[in-house]
Amino acid sequence: MKFCKTCGYGMDESAQICTNCNSAMDNVNTMSDDKLKELAKRIKINGIIWLIIGICQVCTFVCAVVGILNIISAVRDIKTSNTLMTYRVGLVKAYEPLTGPIIVFIYNLIFGGVIGIAGSLFYFFGIRGYVMDNKEYFNTLK
Repeated sequence: MKFCKTCGYGMDESAQICTNCNSAMDNVNTMSDDKLKELAKRIKINGIIWLIIGICQVCTFVCAVVGILNIISAVRDIKTSNTLMTYRVGLVKAYEPLTGPIIVFIYNLIFGGVIGIAGSLFYFFGIRGYVMDNKEYFNTLK
């Protein structure tokens, strides 16, 4: 797969013109996308973790509201993992802020206990840490 440098859209190797923005294919980024595939895999795992956490929370009825929020987050992560190869611009900017993840960590600490903390730690170290460790690579994606 190759990617348009203008819009970042993923295309077939034989494409002559970007099907998204109509740029000529001499404007192509053919760099390896192994790191991007790894990030997509990690995001999908994160979605599955939060789906399981959310279902457990809803089933206990004690923290059903937090469980529903976690299920919504899980579905969003799974969708993101499936579209990451096409829509990959701005990943560092999306994962750099800490405010949202800290809030999720706190409400899961209070209402979700140990299982909520485990999900937050995977996000911090497995996803956000991966993006920050590979910041230069992800910043070059267009």
